Order: sequence, then structure tokens, then C-alpha cells
Amino acid sequence: MTGQCYVNSYELLKRLSESLIKETDPVEIEKLNGLSLVHGWITPTSGCDFGKKIDHAWVEAGAFVFETSAGEVATKEIREFYKEYQATQRERYTLAEAFCLKEKSQIYGPWDDAGRQHRGLPLLTK
Repeated sequence: MTGQCYVNSYELLKRLSESLIKETDPVEIEKLNGLSLVHGWITPTSGCDFGKKIDHAWVEAGAFVFETSAGEVATKEIREFYKEYQATQRERYTLAEAFCLKEKSQIYGPWDDAGRQHRGLPLLTK
């Protein structure tokens, strides 16, 4: 699950927010309620990072996680995702916060100190 998760999750957040603006189906609107970008830690259950705690990004809305591994979007219930991947949230960003941080930093993430230190990146100035 390493690689482009920050880019993919941010771009998915943008697409979902745009679709929410156009959406008229109450079921879909409820599914996208509380749309946010999450940066945190997961432990993959397969692949080259199997069993390792890695930093990761995903999108949450309502009771769902939109996981962007390997360029595919998978939708899971939040409880299932957190249990399966032993996920831990480090930071949660609203649409406005994510858009502002991306614009200010010119990067897709991570924006928090713990995530940047884990990747060996310099800290962002506040």
C-alpha cells in the first residue's frame, strides 16, 4: 500500500467533493456526508509491506472508507477497514483544510510532523 496513497487520496477527495455538489440521490449524499481526508498508520495484510506499520492516506465519508491502493478505489465500512488494517488516525482534514494545506505546501502530504519525520522529510513551517 505504499506509493501514491497521498496523491490518490487527495485527488479522490476532490472528485468526491465535486460529485457531492452535483448529487441529488439522498442515499449517495448520506454516503458522502462528512467527507474528510485521513492520514494515519496501517498494517498491510499482504504484499511487500505485509505486517509492517506504514504511514498511509485514505478518504472517509459517513460510515465508509475509500481506500486508494494500487490506483484502484475500494469502498469498505469504517469498522472493517480499521480492524483489517489495524488503522490508526494521525490527522483528519476537512475539505477546506486539505485544499488549503495542499495549496500552501504544494505537496499532497503528509502535512503533519509525525508523518513527515517517518518519511525523512523536512517539517513544514507553520
